[in-house]
Amino acid sequence: MLLCPYDGTPLLDTLVDSGAFADTISDESGDSAADPDPALERAAELARKIEYRQKLSALLNSEEGVRLAAVEIQSMFRYVRDKVELINEKYPTLQVKFGLNTRREATISTSTHVIIMSWQVGYSNTLSDSSFQLVERKRSGPYLQEKDEINRLAFDFLMDDEFKLCWKERHNKRCLTSDKLGQECISRLLHLASTDKL
Repeated sequence: MLLCPYDGTPLLDTLVDSGAFADTISDESGDSAADPDPALERAAELARKIEYRQKLSALLNSEEGVRLAAVEIQSMFRYVRDKVELINEKYPTLQVKFGLNTRREATISTSTHVIIMSWQVGYSNTLSDSSFQLVERKRSGPYLQEKDEINRLAFDFLMDDEFKLCWKERHNKRCLTSDKLGQECISRLLHLASTDKL
C-alpha cells in the first residue's frame, strides 16, 4: 500500500527495490535442480552393479575371457622382459635373467633367487579354477626343489569397479594391472637379492 486510504498521501518516500530481498526467497525449481534425487541415485547405483555382474560373468565364463587373460599374460611377460633388459643394460653386475618357458610360464632370476610366474588355466571356455601364481624360491643347487620355496602368491583374473581388467590378489585383495603385476615380480626378486650377504 503506497497511499493513505484516508487522505491519499504517499506512505513511503522511495520505492523498495524488488530484488533487494531476492536472496532470502527460496526458489523451489532451483532447489530441486541443485539437490540430487536419492531415488535416482540409488537406481543408478543398482543399475551399475547389475551391469558389472553381467560383464564379470561374461568375462569369467567364456572363451573370450580366457583369450583376454592369455593376452594380458603375454603383455606382462613382455613388460618383465623389457625391464630385465633395461636393468642389465644399466646395472650389468646384477645379472638378472628372464626366461620364457612356455606361453604360460616365465622366470626371472639372479644367481641366488628365482621368481616363477605361472598362468594356470584348466579350461578353454571358463576361468574357473584358474590363477596366476607368483612363486619365490632360493637357489640351493642346480635344480629347484620344493624346500627352496620362500613364498607363493595367487592372483585371479577379474574386472575392477571401473570395468577394467585386473589381477586381484586372493589374500590382500589388491587389484593390479598386468604391468603393475610384472613390476611386483621384479621388485620381489630385487628385494630377495638385496637380502644376500655381499
